[in-house]
Parts: sequence; structure tokens; C-alpha cells
Amino acid sequence: MKENYIIIPVDPQTFEYQEYSQEDQSLISEQVIDTSFSQSTDYIEYYVYTPEQTQLFPESNTVELDNYSVREGDVVLDPAENLFDLGFVEGEYVILYEFFRRRLGSSLTRQYFINAISSDRTELELRSNAIDSQTVLDSFREFEEYREASETFVDFYLNFGNNQTVIANNMRLEAEEGDEVIVYIKLYEALPATFSLKDTLWVTEEISTPQAYSVEFPLEEVVVDDDAEYLQGPNFNIDVVQQVGKASDSFNYNQITSTALTSSLQQLQSLLEEKGIQINVNYERRNEFIKFSSAKSRLENFYYKASLIEQTQNTLSSSIYNITGSTTGSTSFSSSKASLESIIDSTIENFDGYEYWLYYNSSSQYSWPKSSSTLPYVLYPTGSTEVLQWYGSDVDDNLYYGGQILSASQYDQDNPEWLYRTIPEYLVEDLENQQYEIFLDMIGQHFDNIWLYTKDVTNRFNADNRLDYGISKDLVADAIRDFGIKLYSANYDQNDLFEAFLGIRADGDSFLVNNITGSLPVPTGSGLEYVTSQITASDQPVPLNDVQKSIYKRIYHNLPYLLKTKGTLQGIRTLISSFGIPDTILEAKEYGGSVRPWNNTLNQYQETDNLYNYALNFTGLQSVDTGWELHPSWSAVDNRPSTVIFRVQPEVVYTGSTGPTNAIQKLFSLDTGATLELEYTGSAGVSGSYSGSVVNPEYQFAQLNLYPEGTGAGQPSASVYLPFFNGDWWNIMINYVTQSGYILRAQNRYFEDTATPDISYNGVDSVQLTGSSTWISASSANFGSPLGTALFFSGAMQEVRYYTSQIQESVFSDYTMNPESYAGSGLNLSPDELAFRATLGGELYTGSQSVHPKISGSWQV
Repeated sequence: MKENYIIIPVDPQTFEYQEYSQEDQSLISEQVIDTSFSQSTDYIEYYVYTPEQTQLFPESNTVELDNYSVREGDVVLDPAENLFDLGFVEGEYVILYEFFRRRLGSSLTRQYFINAISSDRTELELRSNAIDSQTVLDSFREFEEYREASETFVDFYLNFGNNQTVIANNMRLEAEEGDEVIVYIKLYEALPATFSLKDTLWVTEEISTPQAYSVEFPLEEVVVDDDAEYLQGPNFNIDVVQQVGKASDSFNYNQITSTALTSSLQQLQSLLEEKGIQINVNYERRNEFIKFSSAKSRLENFYYKASLIEQTQNTLSSSIYNITGSTTGSTSFSSSKASLESIIDSTIENFDGYEYWLYYNSSSQYSWPKSSSTLPYVLYPTGSTEVLQWYGSDVDDNLYYGGQILSASQYDQDNPEWLYRTIPEYLVEDLENQQYEIFLDMIGQHFDNIWLYTKDVTNRFNADNRLDYGISKDLVADAIRDFGIKLYSANYDQNDLFEAFLGIRADGDSFLVNNITGSLPVPTGSGLEYVTSQITASDQPVPLNDVQKSIYKRIYHNLPYLLKTKGTLQGIRTLISSFGIPDTILEAKEYGGSVRPWNNTLNQYQETDNLYNYALNFTGLQSVDTGWELHPSWSAVDNRPSTVIFRVQPEVVYTGSTGPTNAIQKLFSLDTGATLELEYTGSAGVSGSYSGSVVNPEYQFAQLNLYPEGTGAGQPSASVYLPFFNGDWWNIMINYVTQSGYILRAQNRYFEDTATPDISYNGVDSVQLTGSSTWISASSANFGSPLGTALFFSGAMQEVRYYTSQIQESVFSDYTMNPESYAGSGLNLSPDELAFRATLGGELYTGSQSVHPKISGSWQV
């Protein structure tokens, strides 16, 4: 309390920013001068420190003391009162008082700035925009006369604020044209490097020796009344409407922890043993989690635990797990096995957050090296070269000097809060007190854990949307509810503890998709899906529990905007995006309000939708090669496709451009010579040279030519002339009519979604050809590579399909309108007719593979 304080004077020189050297002080004669303090010209600066000299007040700018009294020229101070006014009411503090007289017309609010600095930094040129020239002249002359009349040498200070004063010994005044006054200052020592040009200051004279006091306030005892009223327990009889979640299935302990992987079970148990919430800590930066303990001791302690786990595991492998026969049923065997396994389990279960990160993290250079890249991660042995180089040593002549132990030791030396620094020197020098040092490190680690959670309180309103930053993922749901928002969560993360907390299945597989198989044929009625390539968007396992909490983090991040736009289209779109659903999958539309734009050309209302459109891009190095001969099981004519369908998006020809990359581009060819080319014969978007000339309206048109017998002179062909270079997706179909010829078709749809979408361009041509063998004798097909005079295709491609039958124009038109459809020539015939499909995009990958339940094996593209 304020009345029961203890005040002890302390040496104020320990807080001085700059003082005379001992050599100079020995040459200066000391003399006691009685000065009178005047509140009109003098003032007091005061600062508050911890006993370790860490400044607590003021935080930045200097503050003048106003709570004091002057009696006959002497200042009367009350340190306890001054501390109490600042809110320092418990603990021990040091308060420093410095007594100054304002000089050269300057003050805390009217300052000079450094206009120039000499090469040796001992001479300064000062100017001021806040003090008028006449005031500078008058105050300079007054101070100069005062110094000359004094019986002792009068030095003064350049006060930069925040207890940073630089000693000055001399000064000179110079007036320039226009009545501008310049003050030159000679310093006692070179100006510290922390100050530079344009820094502001004021000039002061120290009129009395600084005073410092240690003030200790005792802790106030808290008295708890015995007549406290306690809250009643919950009322389970209240009817809750529309807030009852679906109950999870019932499991026993063995079911939810059943796994063949001991390491995964140990990791799960370590997480379940945590008593508090998981706060966000960056363990790559020691200053975020180590304050009072020793970084070196904590690393050495983990090395010991890792060695213990390794030695125990080796003992189990060599002496227990290789025992077979009736011995395994004996009590001594079970007891030995359980005892050794409990050592590993208890060690891992009691990991703190830092040790858990060292043991299980694999993506950081600061965590323990791992010898495997997939879960469960395997640690390198403690004696391996990888660990010895990572762990390192702080002994200079050690072969592994460096590493984590050296950086940890250096961190301890630079850490002013390390509890080791509180040990008196005579105890440190006594080797028998090493156990006390270890005990103090244990206490420091305990305090570090408390400090971690204490400082994390400030993150409650840090709405960073990233899972491992800002508010803890375990608190974000409660924070949202505190704003009156109701949350409804699915229980999919309760099906499997390993998937929920570790991001892996009980068998260790990190691909969390069930009901799949990697072998053919797929058993009938099994419900399994054939998957050969497992694709994930994350390079690390993602626990399902974190998936749900990441949604909460995004909602919390967008909460102000969601509340502001509640009930509007923008609010709905933001909420959908917070769940990670793009508008290409779930789009929100608003009806009513202003009229949509009218397209005079199409005579329709228009609206534009965003579409994800992945494709295989062709820039000269890309091509697609496939087999051409079908498996006999397809019962195709000559075991060859009768229809080829694919989508292309040629490059765009703009107005003012010189045309496409290549005038003739090959789209498709067979190894027997049959070729499909795209030939540009226009003048691009360049208008004529005469005045008034306009761009050719068909500058984006090109000729799509099919040469069934090759591209030689006089060879038959089919041709379609359409604007292929307008940036749209074009659907192309080639029908081979047995012993009759070929039909070439090309279509596209309107680029914008319209109220009544339809085919935009439709072109068709045929070539009558009897006895052609190039189609039925070919063995391979190619898309995009140059051939003869046709150079490489420049653009994008999707959806290569081979059908065993003739596909009608109506089916082709349906495919143009919906490229993901795969209808055949009749009802439910596509499974027996679509022999090959390479998406080449349209999904979340650019590679492709065609498979069909009818054929064992697959075609690789």
C-alpha cells in the first residue's frame, strides 16, 4: 500500500547517458555550489526503472515533473507519491530525478535541429524553426554573460529527450543574411552514432546533482469474504430448440486408439495429455517462448529424452520384440515389456510444446533431423552425423562446433531475463551449487509456460486468418460466440482421433480419402473407386480438426464485414468464401433491383460467371501422344476409333497484332500421315495504309483443314472457316465413316453465360474417300507437334476423346454446351463407346490418364 513503502537513496550515476571520463574528473576540482531552483526557468525530468535498470516510464518522450514543491529555493520531492500517481503501487522501482535550467530559448516544446555535423562529430550546427531569431540572440547573450561571470566553468547539455543528454563545452553564434541565426556547439566527446541530421534537441544546464531513490511497495493482502454467494449448476431441463447437434457414434477406448503404429498412438496421447489450449508459438524464434529459462538447458534436456527413448526402443527391439514362443505369455516378459514401453510413453506424453515440436516437426531446420519424409517421421539416431551436426557444440575446438547448442548458448548470454542472472557470484563459483542452477532452470521453464499464456491474452482480438497466427485456434469459436454469433459444427472430425488430431489415418496413411483402391478390376458392389494418383494441396498432413477451426478463423477475420453486409449478396459471397468454396462451385445470385445489361447484338440479358478452367498449354515444347489401336474387347471396327473429339483454345489475335505465332499449326495427326491443321490466311488486325481504312472484320478467322491422306499437293481435304483465334474454346470432331470418307465439325458457344445459351459458331465439311487406309492402319496419334509445313500448336487443349462409334451432331452440340458430358450415340451407350478420355485439365491437375472398367490396365498420356 502507499502508506507502507520503503525509500532508499541509490547512486544516480548508473543512469547517466554520458559523463566525464575518470581522467578528466581527476583534473576537475570539486566545489559545492548552492543553487536556487526557480519554477519559471527550471524544471525537473523524472524516469522510472526496474531494479535491473529497465526503463518503465516514460515510454518515449520526456515528461516534466509537476508534483513537487519549492521551499526557499530548495525542491521537496515525494518519490512514493510520484510513483503512485503513475500507477506503480506494488513491487520495487527506482525513480530518477534530474534538475535542469532551460537555455538558449529552447524547451521541451521549442527545439533546435541538427543542420550539420563535422567530420569528427564533435562540432554541430544548430538551427531552429520554432524559436525566433531575436529570442535566440537574447538568450545566447544572456547565457554567454552568465558563463563569463561565473567563477567556475559552466558546461551545458544537448538534451535529446528520454534521459539522453550529451555534454557540450562551448558555443558560438553566427547571424546570416535575412536575420537567420546559427548556433555552433563544441561537444566534449564525439556525437553518438544514434543521432544524425534533422534530430531535434533543446539546450539545458544541469543546476543540481541528479537524485535517485529505490521505492518498495509491499504486496497488498487480498481478503476473501466467507459470505460469498456461489453460482448454481447448469439446468439440464431447459428445452433447446434448433441447436441440438447430431450425436456421434459410441466407441470404447480401444476402438478410438486402435492402431498398428505405436509412434502415432504416442503422438496422439501426447496431445491428449495437454491440459490447456494450444496457443500459437513460433518455436523457430526462441524469444517467443524462452524468457526466464535457459535455451541451452532445454535443448540438452530434450537431447537426453531423445537418447532415453532411443536406448529404450533399442532394448525393446533387441531383447523383447524378437522373443517368440511360450515365453511371451509369462508374467516376467509382460512386466519387462510394459515397463520399457511405459518409459517411452510417459516421456513422450509429458513433452512440453517445444519438445513436442522438436520431436514431431519435419519442415523446419531447427527441429530434430528426420530420416523419413512421410508420416510417421523417423528421428535420426543421437549419434548420427546428421544429429551431431544439427546439435553441434559450444566448445571452440570441437569438431562439431556450432549448431543449435551454440546458438542456444549465445541466446542465454544475451537474455537479460534469464533467472540464472539472479544467482550471486559466490554461489556460481561454488561447484557444489550446480544442482541449484538446474533447479532454477526448471523454475524458469515453469515461469516461461505461464508467461506464454499470459502474453497470449493480447492475441484475443488479433483476427489473423492464418491458423497458426493471431488468436488461438482453440479460442476462436468462443470468441465468435461472444459476439452473439451461433456456430454449428459437423462431427466429421469425431470419426477418427488420428484423422482429427494428426491428419493421418490409423494405418499411417496421410491421404484421408476412404473407399478407394489402386488395383483393377474393381470388385462389383464394393463401393470402391479406382484411384492411382493421390493428389493433395498440402505438403503437410492437415488434421480434420484444424480444417474446421480454419473456417472459424476466416469467419472471425471477416466478422466485421459479415455483420456489416448481413443479408446482402456481398455478405453471402464472403461467408461462402470463408468456408473455402469458390464461386465457381457455389455461386450466389441476386434477383430484383436494377436491370441487367442488355446485349444489342445477341438481344439477350447477360451476366458473367467466374470459371476455373485448367488446361494443358502448348508453347512449342508440349505435345500429347497416345496409342491408336483399341483393345479387341471394345469390338470396334478395325480396332480403331470411329470418332475423335477434343477442345482447343488457340492463341488470341488482337487488333493491331501481326497474326498468330505460326501461320500453319498442326492440331492432330496419325503416324500414317493423316493431319488436321489450323491455317491463318488473314491480314491480322492491321488496317490498310490509306486514310479511312478499317480492320478486316474477319481478322480472327482461320481455316481448319483435314488431310486424311497427308498434306501433299492435290490431296483431298475437308475445310471449315471460323474465327478460331478469338480466344474462345472450340470443340472439334472428326468422324471416320467406313469406306465412305470423313466428316469434320467445329463448334463453340457464347463466351458469356446468357439467359438462353446456345451454339455460337457451327461449321461442318466432309471429304468423300473410298478405300482410305491411313485411319485404320495407324498405330499412334499426336496432338500439337510440328509436322511438315505445319508448325507447333500455340494455345491450350482439353478433353481428348476416342469413341468406337459415330457420334451424331446433336450429341456433339450437347458436348459443346457442357464439355463435362460424355454421352454416346444412344441411351446409356457411352460406357461401351467412350474408349479413351484424357481431360488434360478441367480438373485440379494437368497430367491425364484414361481408364475404363472394361479394360485391365490403362493408357498413359
